[in-house]
Amino acid sequence: MSSFSTRVRAVAATVVVACAGLVVADVPSAFPTTYAGRQRIDVTFTLFRGSRSMTYSGGERNSGSIVFDSESALHFEPAYDGGTAAATYAQTDDNKVEFTYDETSVGVLHDYYLGRFVEEGVLRSTDEFEIGFRDGKLAFRDGLAKVRGRQRVHFKAKRNGHLILRGSGLLTWRGSQS
Repeated sequence: MSSFSTRVRAVAATVVVACAGLVVADVPSAFPTTYAGRQRIDVTFTLFRGSRSMTYSGGERNSGSIVFDSESALHFEPAYDGGTAAATYAQTDDNKVEFTYDETSVGVLHDYYLGRFVEEGVLRSTDEFEIGFRDGKLAFRDGLAKVRGRQRVHFKAKRNGHLILRGSGLLTWRGSQS
């Protein structure tokens, strides 16, 4: 290999390393940082009664906030009756993060959604109820001025060991820095 091509490769490698250091991460760096906005959940579920099944779709919208507490922790406001929904997050791209609820928060959310189904008369408080969340994703827009996010949720319920409800939904968030 000629000394010229060796120098060209060395310069190219230096440029790549230098450019990688210039990437600006568009995620919060001052804490706490709050984004006030709207949360929406849209769900579709199938209710099983004996040999019949009925499918329902619906949703609800609430005002709230996402608060970035530190470089790896966030929580959602307002708090639920049983506590706060808190999560850990990690940056996945220049302006994106993924978050995962901690175990306590999953319990709080489980109780909240079970309570909502009981209030609506779909389930009994004694039914076995399971809920699961995929990792949520948040993306920052206009620098750090706005945030949008989404998360898939799935659930099922059993009564006396028999499946009576199965469904899935999508949680979405839109907010602006406050």
